[in-house]
Amino acid sequence: MVLFVNGLPVATVELKNQFTNQNTQNAKRQFIEDRDPRELLFQPNKRTLVHFVVDTDEVYITTKIDNGATIFLPFNLGYENGAGNPPNPAGYKTAYLWEEVWQKDSWLDIIGKFIHVQKEEYKQKGTTYKKEKIIFPRYHQLDVVRRLWADAKQKGSGQHYLI
Repeated sequence: MVLFVNGLPVATVELKNQFTNQNTQNAKRQFIEDRDPRELLFQPNKRTLVHFVVDTDEVYITTKIDNGATIFLPFNLGYENGAGNPPNPAGYKTAYLWEEVWQKDSWLDIIGKFIHVQKEEYKQKGTTYKKEKIIFPRYHQLDVVRRLWADAKQKGSGQHYLI
């Protein structure tokens, strides 16, 4: 699946479900082994910004498809001071992804305010190289910044927070 904004591809999604005996591990394997990172859709800074692997229980993200060097990070809510997602009596544990994160105002806010392109310049044997890396917020980072912003909006500046 591909998510578009005004016709531009911004995210790819590999959806799996445990009912067909597939999960996020299968989706990760597909991105690593079956997707060609040279395709424009998967090239960093050329098309999509982030790649999601999603099943009914968990979500992971990466900003760079790089075969075996691909690194997936969790994009879960956390449960009982640990990894994963809490039970959802109204549906799938990952429903927050499409009900909250991909909701249009939220998604545009993430793209406009939270995604960062880190640029580095380094020299090696007299040659200058430039390196760019997309940083996409993890769920807990996105959530805490939004909570802080809402609290500061309500109470004003000068508050103290421990995160």
